[in-house]
Amino acid sequence: MESLKELRQRWLCLAAGKYGLRSIQVEAKFTEWLCSLDMRVTAVETVYRSRGNRCPGVDGLVLGRENLRDQTEKLR
Repeated sequence: MESLKELRQRWLCLAAGKYGLRSIQVEAKFTEWLCSLDMRVTAVETVYRSRGNRCPGVDGLVLGRENLRDQTEKLR
């Protein structure tokens, strides 16, 4: 069974082929999905599980288990 992320990617590919990559429909849906909670959680988890997760970011903070939720909210 395909994941939600894979289904979204498939839809974006089909819509980009039909309407054009920079079309209003494709960009609006991409922005909507990019800001969704599941995508923000995926982004934070990916950084947290990466090898470089102990390096401070541009804000000087290190991503730790205690601030995962805060980082997810900041991505809004």
